[in-house]
Amino acid sequence: MPVIHINLDKRSYSIIVGNKILRDLGNLLSDFNLSSKAVIITNPRVGRLYLKPIKESLLNKGFDVSAIIIPDGEKSKNYRQLIEIYRNLISARLDRRSLIIGLGGGVIGDISGFAAATFMRGIPYVQVPTSLLAQVDSSIGGKTAINLGGIKNIIGSFYQPKLVYTDISSLRTLPREELYNGLAEVIKYGVIKDERFFQYLEKNIEKVLELDTLCLEKIVFRCAQIKAEIVEEDEREEGIRAILNYGHTLGHCFETITKFRYRHGQAISLGMIYISEIAQRLGILEKKDAERQKRLLQRGHLPVSLRKSFNPEEILTILEMDKKRRGGRQRFILPRKIGEVIIKEDIPRELIKEALLS
Repeated sequence: MPVIHINLDKRSYSIIVGNKILRDLGNLLSDFNLSSKAVIITNPRVGRLYLKPIKESLLNKGFDVSAIIIPDGEKSKNYRQLIEIYRNLISARLDRRSLIIGLGGGVIGDISGFAAATFMRGIPYVQVPTSLLAQVDSSIGGKTAINLGGIKNIIGSFYQPKLVYTDISSLRTLPREELYNGLAEVIKYGVIKDERFFQYLEKNIEKVLELDTLCLEKIVFRCAQIKAEIVEEDEREEGIRAILNYGHTLGHCFETITKFRYRHGQAISLGMIYISEIAQRLGILEKKDAERQKRLLQRGHLPVSLRKSFNPEEILTILEMDKKRRGGRQRFILPRKIGEVIIKEDIPRELIKEALLS
């Protein structure tokens, strides 16, 4: 199985990418220095599909396993649900060497990781991502969080997993909308870091949509590899890791203003489109590269214009609450060309408004 190692001193771990490997998880975890208690956090749909094989693989290796099932969707990523998870962890009698497994997409990974980071001041956890978005992005790098007051990921911590265990066969049971959702993050990696990968997507996007095994394994592995390299260099987002937020600064605004009616990938697609418009107006990005990005997003069944008009002032107000601001300054990730982006602060408000109205 392809393996990527993230070297972070004592917080180092591996990302394993394979096909039909869920039943082997127990064998792997038996070599970790853990106590016998394990809790799997998942949602109803993913649980019906994958909880049984993972639970059996752990039971066969002597783990005492229980499960916590939480409702699906971004609205479950809140402090009430987190408190309920804590109550269940206490009932399961976990200790500081017990294990939490986050089995699911980005929401499950975020809230289970934050629960692990804060329960007993931190216990081990493993990410088992089942959505494309989680496999290529949110399961990697140790960002954990919940939402509060309509603001996405405003409460959280950096807390690295012990392992990211990715089975691409789970993508075959993914709803089509969630496959498209993950493609926004996949395309993002090509724009920020790897033009050859972007070209590969241009040539093979239809094969990806057809769930070609070799294509899926290649794109998941390459995206995870890029993110691992960036996280190794800048674990806590003090510098280059900020480029992973390409499309996210405005994308999170679109999620917030629509109360998460836009899926994450849809919002990030729009964020990439509008930040590229700003880059063109600043003379940083050529139109031909913006058009290449737009065409690829469209081929991935992602939106490239807002469904309805929004008041730009509302979006600017949400921007001012962005947790990534530094010293009152908003940072934007702007594309220079396919495969290269820059970080720029304090883009004029009027320019942002013009781009949003374009």
